[in-house]
Amino acid sequence: MENNTNNTNKTEYQKYIERVRASDEFKQEAIDAYVQKVSKCEKLKQQHIKRNNDINRFLFTTRRGVATFVAAILFVITISVAVPLGFWLSSDDGSNIICNNFVIHNGVLTKYLGTQRNIVIPDGVKAIGQGAFSDRNMVIYTIHFPNSIAYIEKDNFFGEANWDMVAFMHGARPSGFEFADYIRAVIVADEHIDTYFGDNVFPLSAVYEYEFVISQNVLMRYIGRSINIHLPKNVIKIAEKAFRHTRFVENLYIHEGILRIECLPFGYPGHITIIHMQSGLPPQLELAHQSFISYVSCAEFGMIQIRVPYFAVEYYKQTWSDVASLIYI
Repeated sequence: MENNTNNTNKTEYQKYIERVRASDEFKQEAIDAYVQKVSKCEKLKQQHIKRNNDINRFLFTTRRGVATFVAAILFVITISVAVPLGFWLSSDDGSNIICNNFVIHNGVLTKYLGTQRNIVIPDGVKAIGQGAFSDRNMVIYTIHFPNSIAYIEKDNFFGEANWDMVAFMHGARPSGFEFADYIRAVIVADEHIDTYFGDNVFPLSAVYEYEFVISQNVLMRYIGRSINIHLPKNVIKIAEKAFRHTRFVENLYIHEGILRIECLPFGYPGHITIIHMQSGLPPQLELAHQSFISYVSCAEFGMIQIRVPYFAVEYYKQTWSDVASLIYI
């Protein structure tokens, strides 16, 4: 009987233990499920935060890119408007920088930073500082000086590259003006022509079609850049050094109205390829015969062809006998 009681108690005890264990397992499962749920929520939260950060970063980058693009467009528009109108960007200390590659301090142009071959110096510039145009490799075709220029310091516009330059002076001769003799020409406003000197200085009224300087039917200087040159019909004489710095001309057409050619009019040997004489009567080579001969037959630079009307070939060869071998139809 006692044994049966013990067995019963043991069985109840085991059942109790099983129930406790089952309860603990349930609790653990519940805890695990809760932890797993919390972990999943935390993971979702981190993913949401990361996604928001990515969106904010993209929006910031986009806004910055758009702002940079708009600023660049506005800058280009400002420059395109400011440069032609000559707008200045001024600082409080009196120094100024103009947009068009000119560095200007208190009215003095101290440096030109551009590479343009046709330059217009802004109105209001009073002086060209020393070395403002000192780059010997800078090629300038034309340069316009405003009438406000009063002084040009030394070390400007030197070097072989500037021999081809034409200077337009709109005011009286500036102090320190030293480059009139070796560049192609200096064109001066008529009312100020008396303040300049030198055989390289011409009045603006003598300029014809911005290519020829003509005075009293005499071609004084060619200042254009055409590779095919047709002399104006009103020219009857070609002056000495008229084509002094002319380069890379393929054809020079001398019309039948030309009566006289002065000494050394054609610049340097090799700069003109063919001279077309359109007159049946050879122009007189005044004081220039031997110089002309030495020019057109210079072996070092290659010979020039002289083309004449077919009916005048023999007459040209007799008149210009020293260059007869260069005369063609």
